[in-house]
Amino acid sequence: MSSAIAKLSGISLGIGSAIMVYKAYFFPDLLKLEQVDSFLATVNNVSILLLFGIIFLFLGFIGIYARIASKAGAWGLIGFTFLFTYILLYEMTTYTLLSSVAPVVFDGVASQGEFTKADSFMTSVFDHSVFRFFIFFIPLAFFGALGFAIGTLKSKVFPNWLAYLMLLAMITPLLGFIPVQFLQAFFNSGIFYISLLCYGVVAAFQKDAAKDRNFI
Repeated sequence: MSSAIAKLSGISLGIGSAIMVYKAYFFPDLLKLEQVDSFLATVNNVSILLLFGIIFLFLGFIGIYARIASKAGAWGLIGFTFLFTYILLYEMTTYTLLSSVAPVVFDGVASQGEFTKADSFMTSVFDHSVFRFFIFFIPLAFFGALGFAIGTLKSKVFPNWLAYLMLLAMITPLLGFIPVQFLQAFFNSGIFYISLLCYGVVAAFQKDAAKDRNFI
């Protein structure tokens, strides 16, 4: 892979991951009737941004894996495949429901009764979409992050600390079940995308993309 393409992959992954971090930590939750207007305004304003974020994320992640593929072995391939599938299922489904379904369902909602009906309908939509198979997302994220971290260490293309950060992201799905508000707020999908963001930044600014390195 040429140095220019490698850097572009890093930039693409960095941009896409940054947008996903924003979505994970700063996208408003729809919990009360008073939040409907701000929620719909945010969805309308950032829906295209989120779509571009997903596209940049896919392209960048493919490019990053291409850099380590020849030396990452089977673990790297498993990690990439699992994580790519996880991102595809989770983010594309979430984006479709948020950008297409939610604005229609909550449009014109003005009373608590209407809000309750709309919220129940959205819950039903999520439950009967791909999210009903949410239990399968957990092993995808867990073993995907584990495999990609091991592949990173084996390839010696990127600094080792990136692999360790990915291992931290690996435990994210498990910590989400601990009934501690701080943990549930911090250890959501955002920490996973922070790790990918770091991959992107390193790839974009790594001086010698052609030479394998083993940073500690």
